[in-house]
Amino acid sequence: MSVQGKEFGLLTGVAAGSLIAGGLLGYYLGKGKCHVKSKGGEMTDENEGKSFLIRDSPVMTYIVENSGREPEILKELREYTMANVDMAVMVTDPLQCQLFKILLKTLDAKKCIEVGVFTGYNVLNVALCLPAGGKVYGLDISERWVNHGRQFFKKANVEDKIDITIGPAADSLEKLINEGHAGTIDFIYIDADKESYNTYYEKSLVLLRPGGIIAFDNMLQAGHVAALDKITKPSRLSACVALDRLNKKLHKDERVEVSFLNIADGVYFAMKK
Repeated sequence: MSVQGKEFGLLTGVAAGSLIAGGLLGYYLGKGKCHVKSKGGEMTDENEGKSFLIRDSPVMTYIVENSGREPEILKELREYTMANVDMAVMVTDPLQCQLFKILLKTLDAKKCIEVGVFTGYNVLNVALCLPAGGKVYGLDISERWVNHGRQFFKKANVEDKIDITIGPAADSLEKLINEGHAGTIDFIYIDADKESYNTYYEKSLVLLRPGGIIAFDNMLQAGHVAALDKITKPSRLSACVALDRLNKKLHKDERVEVSFLNIADGVYFAMKK
């Protein structure tokens, strides 16, 4: 996720919710702004439909109150991140992770990959879902944020299920392929530099088993992917152009079954045939 500065705002009309076969169904069409405290001062988020940041939407409040089941250890990590870490809004949305939890159990997942760990909220979420002997490979470019999450991995007694690799994610994915993991991974979550998503996708398809699922985060970019001609910020435009191309590619890619949902900032699911 690409977020900069101390102030963020919640874009009117960005949809957030959870859609799951087991009965967690929600959507969010929000208005107004919300304010949350974070290291470095107060933030206002207008870009990401985060359920834990929204304060003035009766619909989102209803969804959270009637479906939210955030484990205490994940709540502790999220609140720690918001209070102590720069760009804390990058933490994955709890409702989104709750959907992943159901997918992981449906897949009977044992081996997973996360591209872009940040403080490890979803890596921990995945690890909590895995059986004994399961493994989630967390790939990140820097120890800077990952180290914040290690104390929570330890507290949850899932350190042995989490394998963190620091370095360019494309190289780390290639290393996993060379080590014999091709065709064995159950679930892959991609939430890193947007311009490289297509590279991560192609390598992930090699690693994924038939029936396995890739989840791409931030595929709506606060709705900007639908209005490329109105983007003035070069870095935002570059990310949105890359994701727009990937969205269109996924739509037509016969190697996968797809579903594009308005969860948080947009999650695109691709299941390998």
